[in-house]
Order: sequence, then C-alpha cells, then structure tokens
Amino acid sequence: MGKSRPVEVRFWEKVEKTDVCATGLCPTGCWLWRAATHQKGYGQFWTGSRKDGSGQMSQAHIWSWEQANGSVPDGLELDHKCRVRNCVNPEHLEPVTHRVNVLRGQSTAAQAARRNSCPKGHEYTSSNTYFDGTKRVCRKCRQQSYLARSKTPKGMAANRDRDRRYKQRNRDLINQRQRERSAAKKV
Repeated sequence: MGKSRPVEVRFWEKVEKTDVCATGLCPTGCWLWRAATHQKGYGQFWTGSRKDGSGQMSQAHIWSWEQANGSVPDGLELDHKCRVRNCVNPEHLEPVTHRVNVLRGQSTAAQAARRNSCPKGHEYTSSNTYFDGTKRVCRKCRQQSYLARSKTPKGMAANRDRDRRYKQRNRDLINQRQRERSAAKKV
C-alpha cells in the first residue's frame, strides 16, 4: 500500500481558482470546489486517515477558513459573501450569527424581512404594523379589509353576530357602564 497524501495536497487539487467572482459581489475571484458536494451544494472532503480512523468528513469552505484564519468563533457560522456555496476562498467567507446568515440569503423569510412595505404599498412602521405570531400585518390593510367585509350583507350579518356575542359575554360590564353614565347625568 502506498503512503496517503497530505490533506493540503488532496484539498488544493480539488479547487479551481477563478479570476472573477461568480456573482460579481466580491472583488477577488471565487475558488470553486470541484469534488464531492453536500446535498445543499457545499463542498465536502475527508480529512485525516481512513486507515487508523483519525479522519472525518469536513466541509471544504470551513476547512479553508480554518487554514487561513483559525477556528470559526463560537456561536458564529461562515457566510458566503459571494453567495456561491461551493466557493472556498477565505476572503469570500465571513463569520456571522445564524440569523444574519439566513437574512442575507434568498429564502422566503429573508426576502420578507427585507421588505419595508406591505403588498399594497403601505409602509411597515411601528404605528402601522402588528405581529400575528411571527407574521407582520399591516393595520391599514386590515382596516380596509374589515370595512369592505362589513359593507356586504354577509359582513353585516357577521358584525351583528359578533356584537351579539360580545354583549352576551360582557353583559355585566355593559350594564355597569350604563349605570355609571346615567349616574353621571343625574349629578
């Protein structure tokens, strides 16, 4: 059996250095991983020795970062500033929190978080926005929707039912307020 080659040699023979960033977001070229990739597109390779069991599967971009800068700080993960998942150029990687990494991405949640107005164009401000769980809701749209529904026969009936249920649940409170008003008028 032949000697196993050093990890560094095996790593660099799987990297294609380019002169330009694949997306144009970084001033230097991407270093593209041309070997095995994870199902999400991140490069991966075996470090150490299979023979003595000292190796493990590593993500190529993390290994590259650690060779250039040391370990990734606790609580942080590497974000590809170039948005190319198989890029292993340490200059294109930045340690950030998981939240920052997700919000910089192209997921539905990230796109929604970057919006500053509702689909109808009303600005999301503290006075015009409330949260229904984790979803932002525009107060102006909600009010317009309520008014539109309340003017239809079905909406009018729904409003009557809602008012009737409120009066049944809060009968004592309503009666107390009426007594207070009539007492105030007598004075």
